Amino acid sequence: MSDENNFDLRIIMDAAKQMQETHEHAQEKIKSTEFEVSVGAGAVTLVMGGDYKLKSLKISDDARGHAGLETLLISAFSDAVDKITEDQRGRIMDMAKMINPDADTNAQGE
Repeated sequence: MSDENNFDLRIIMDAAKQMQETHEHAQEKIKSTEFEVSVGAGAVTLVMGGDYKLKSLKISDDARGHAGLETLLISAFSDAVDKITEDQRGRIMDMAKMINPDADTNAQGE
């Protein structure tokens, strides 16, 4: 193997290592990010981490025992999951742009 090939391989390995570190940093940032959702005019408020773990749940006194409480809880959880998923999608697209700035990242879900 020539020195030129070794140099090219070193560049590729360095780039791969940098991408891995960037990915790990992004994963940690996602996990530490908190997403707050409130539904029903504040009847239910929850905070969920980027790792989809529930951090807190607040139910107003007026909502306790209300017939629509279950619907409010489902709505809050769904909204939080959607918020986190959209945030993660954006972060992935940003990483893709770093790897290949010419890629068409507007074509989502095709």
